[in-house]
Amino acid sequence: MAGKVSDEELLHALRCVEPLVQKIGVKPRDPKAKIHFLDLKNVSFISTTTNYPVPADLGFNASAVFACDDGQFWYNNMNLTEIEELFANGGNPWFLRTRDNLIVNVKKIRKQQTSDARDLWLDGYEEPIKNAVSRDDYLEAYMACPYIVGK
Repeated sequence: MAGKVSDEELLHALRCVEPLVQKIGVKPRDPKAKIHFLDLKNVSFISTTTNYPVPADLGFNASAVFACDDGQFWYNNMNLTEIEELFANGGNPWFLRTRDNLIVNVKKIRKQQTSDARDLWLDGYEEPIKNAVSRDDYLEAYMACPYIVGK
């Protein structure tokens, strides 16, 4: 019979899990390519196009913006609910919806400010995402996320 696993050992094991969904299709920069598969480990957050400008020459109606830690933005036509459903149930546990218009890669959080507003500093970005975690349903999920320590 095996011994009891500590919380720290369990958290370490969870952090090592390889997600089922590791790439997502986005609009390619190369006009000869039909699709580009973006590696999700480089994505800091996903937002709606209402928050980030979409290039006029994009060629389709984008719904989601994928912000990478290298400062690049990529676009696709999935809405955040579809992306959230794709990541649910182990599809990619590193992404957490924190407000209506934002999904954050919890592995990229380097600092958070807890006050009336929850600002998050992410890898690759000097300025925080202001009010990154809303006070409704998302706050409860954020606080319950086992991958975020020291909330």
